[in-house]
Amino acid sequence: MGYFRRRCFAGYTVCVVAVILFTPKQLQGVVAQTVSIQRSPSTNPLPLFSPLTLTCELSSGTSGSVSYSWDTSGCYRNSQYNNGNPTCFPHGSSSRTVSVATIRPEDAVPNLRCIATISLLFTSSTVTSSPIDITLSGLVLISGNSAITPTNVISSNSNLLEPGSTGVIARCVSGQPPGEFTTNTFVASWYFGESASTNTELPEDNDCSSGAPVVTRGASISQGFIGVVDLYRCSGNSFGTNNEGTYHCASGFGFQTQQSLNVFSSSRTAPTIDTPLQVFGETGIPVTFSCTSRGSVPDTFTWRSDGVDLSSGTLITVSHTATTAVFRSEYTYSSPNTALTGIYTCSVANFLGSDSAAVSLTIGPTDPSNVRVTVTGARSVRVDWTPSVYGAHGYSVLYFLVEPGSFVDSSDVSGGSSSSLVIDNLEEDTLYRFKVQADGNAFSSSNAVPSDGVRARTLTAAPSSPPQNVMVSSVDPSSLQVTWEPPPAIDQNGALTGYQITYSQSGAAVMAASTSATSSTYTLAGLVSFVEYSVQLAAVNADGSGPLSTSVVARSGQDVPTVPSSLMVDSVSDSMVTLSWGLPSSANGVITQYIVQYRR
Repeated sequence: MGYFRRRCFAGYTVCVVAVILFTPKQLQGVVAQTVSIQRSPSTNPLPLFSPLTLTCELSSGTSGSVSYSWDTSGCYRNSQYNNGNPTCFPHGSSSRTVSVATIRPEDAVPNLRCIATISLLFTSSTVTSSPIDITLSGLVLISGNSAITPTNVISSNSNLLEPGSTGVIARCVSGQPPGEFTTNTFVASWYFGESASTNTELPEDNDCSSGAPVVTRGASISQGFIGVVDLYRCSGNSFGTNNEGTYHCASGFGFQTQQSLNVFSSSRTAPTIDTPLQVFGETGIPVTFSCTSRGSVPDTFTWRSDGVDLSSGTLITVSHTATTAVFRSEYTYSSPNTALTGIYTCSVANFLGSDSAAVSLTIGPTDPSNVRVTVTGARSVRVDWTPSVYGAHGYSVLYFLVEPGSFVDSSDVSGGSSSSLVIDNLEEDTLYRFKVQADGNAFSSSNAVPSDGVRARTLTAAPSSPPQNVMVSSVDPSSLQVTWEPPPAIDQNGALTGYQITYSQSGAAVMAASTSATSSTYTLAGLVSFVEYSVQLAAVNADGSGPLSTSVVARSGQDVPTVPSSLMVDSVSDSMVTLSWGLPSSANGVITQYIVQYRR
């Protein structure tokens, strides 16, 4: 590919034609390429005052010339604030690689793009990278071009001051971007108080000479009217309870932006709740339940039931010192009923933390405790318990099948002092869950299996049912095949170990065979041909054999009969011979015909 140029000279018939050819490699400067921004380090957001290097990378090399520029049109401090000059990083640079040794708040820029222009002789192309953001950790811009929000509490634990400690409690960075204001005004200070309207400005004191325990200590940064101010603890000055509370760093210009933290001495603690006891009450009689908190003031209590906020209850100060208070919150129902039985949550909180605990309220008879189950046989157990401490006149022992998880039955016993009951109508080798409750406590047979019941499995026993669907069929003259299904699982009473098969001819001795528990078929061999046999099966487990199945009668197969007996010639004539014979000694089936063979 190329182009040509022709020039003819006046008065001559000769023209000069110049032809310039381009190789494919030379054309790479004008074909489409991609460009990206490589950053080192790749961390974003960057810590304040850290180094940063950006490089504009083309996707491949080029034989043309390349020039670079940086698009900072997304800069919130645009050119109108600095006489037409861009103020965001990289500050109007036309280099492929740009660097800053200590990045400052005024270097932050969103949607930064790199532009590469590739030129080759009479043509050029431009490619633009995808945008990146350069953001700084802990700095947030408020309302377009207004002040930078005070930020950067040093650590989550630094607001608990050890006695005699010194140093920075918290630090905030605040100020104005360059070019936005013409006066060099420092724009942040530390204040003590809940808000800008109820605060006391801390003294600016770089050497703790003011006598204040907590002061503002400034470390100004000249470029861009950006400042760092520290909330500083002076070790030689007394920090008392009157110095505890909320401190905030506020920007100037009417405190339009601020950030707060709470500062306490290290002797302060978050509130914790003592383990509440269970509370029992009787229908119609006032009942009061409570929880106790230990910790630093101020404390606030709330009560909830099923997630619904109740009133705060009555707050009682048990004891109160300069650093620790003990409070008890009481909640009273003047006329309780059983519907109020449930779990109530007590929550407490202060500046340093919170805690919560559950209080169990029972209105009505209390269920017995310490339930024990002793297995006494394959179908019986004895249930023992410690009687209720309040209001019971009798008990119900409920029992459930663990699998499939269903209610079975209940047995009742009268008397609030009763403490045991024998249940003897259970199934063998079955897992049950037993629960004892005081009379009057509602229960429905549709209730789920209780998680707080006591589990017990009855003892094993010999199977209580025979194998099912027993069938017998002939295989050959000397064999019968027996098939069956196992007894129902609930009647196996333990793991089966095998099956016992008994069979006999009518009036003859009984014979037996055995097979494994996994078998469902068995062949009886060595039988007499064409004879009826009576077959029965019994399932066997570790405790013995179960009952026999109903007798099934089947006949073995037919076989070839033996030779007829007593063959005789009764008469002879010229054309006929009369024969006679007796039956075979063993017919081995139904004889359908005799075959007579003769020869001359």
